[in-house]
Amino acid sequence: RRGAVSVRTPRSFSASAGQTTATSALLEKELPSAVWSLDSHPSSAESIWSAAPSQTLPDLLAEFAAGQKDLANAAERIGLPPDFVLALTASHALADFNAFGKVGDSLVGEPPSARRHFAVKVGGLSGSEHKVWVYGGESIEGYAHDDLFELAREPDSEAWSWRCAYSAEIDQLNTIGRAVLFVGSSVLSVRACAMSNRYEELSSLDITPLLSSSGVPPFRAELGSGVAAKMGSLAIYLADITVGLAQTMGADDFAALLAVMQRLHRIRLNAESTELEIDQLRDAMVYLEQDIGEQANELSRIDSEWREVKRLAPVLRKAIKPQQDREGVRIRGEMADLQAAAAEYRVGFLAEPVFSSGLAPSAVHAQLDKMAASLKLLEGRRAAMA
Repeated sequence: RRGAVSVRTPRSFSASAGQTTATSALLEKELPSAVWSLDSHPSSAESIWSAAPSQTLPDLLAEFAAGQKDLANAAERIGLPPDFVLALTASHALADFNAFGKVGDSLVGEPPSARRHFAVKVGGLSGSEHKVWVYGGESIEGYAHDDLFELAREPDSEAWSWRCAYSAEIDQLNTIGRAVLFVGSSVLSVRACAMSNRYEELSSLDITPLLSSSGVPPFRAELGSGVAAKMGSLAIYLADITVGLAQTMGADDFAALLAVMQRLHRIRLNAESTELEIDQLRDAMVYLEQDIGEQANELSRIDSEWREVKRLAPVLRKAIKPQQDREGVRIRGEMADLQAAAAEYRVGFLAEPVFSSGLAPSAVHAQLDKMAASLKLLEGRRAAMA
């Protein structure tokens, strides 16, 4: 995109501890062999990538250096300490956001994990706000991040706080490189895929809906209603399971045994998804800052009820095993009796005179009615077993 310059250095292009310097300063000492331009709005079917002519490299690097200087000045104006400012302009080096000097009177919240090759924007959308946005980058092991962190000063105070405004997963196995850049209210990402070994996947993220000057998490209403609905469905599910497991069973109460077996099967089948749903609810409530109060108490009750269900399940499986064995013997006996009755019926059915040619039509009809009635009795016996 014209007017936006991003530089991604190779992994070997890294400063040693205690020797970090701005990326632009390093590029002055070692010019890149090539600079590639990406047109995000191609006007033809030709490749959107193009190599910049070598004679334009000094101008492009001067533009990059000017952007780095503006970034550093903006960071200093809002009161960031020198080591923080340097890290923002030296994204080729690993930045440990937990290790910087004091920011304001106090700093709370979880900062981004240590990373390099991240995109940064200082000043918010207006350029004059006390905000810093850090997007993407890669870990020291080379794993790509797809997340957005906001560092903001609280209104009318010198207290600052970190907040994760966005986080998503990336296909790490198929990602061998990723360049990221702020452009206005969006972040652009160009991903290199292992299959092609080229930077060919372009995506953008509009960060406007993710931002909040009031500190209210975005999508609160939608996420809040989703939390309430999910908690309601979990509560109904666990109530049904609990009632089913608690019912008393007589020695010959096959219906009650079957109901308990069905609940035990559902517990085993849904165990992983139930655990995941409870974890997701817990994370959502922390994000919504609702990890205390009535909903938190309800989630705690659901979690306790689920743990009790998991504790009871193996106990009940062991307790009903003798009755399951008895019912198995009974069912196998009934099946053997039914098979014998069906075999006997077949022999008699084929011997009926209706299959001979000597009966009058009226006699044939009467015999068929008799056979249908006896077959219905056999079918009723089979249905009773089911």
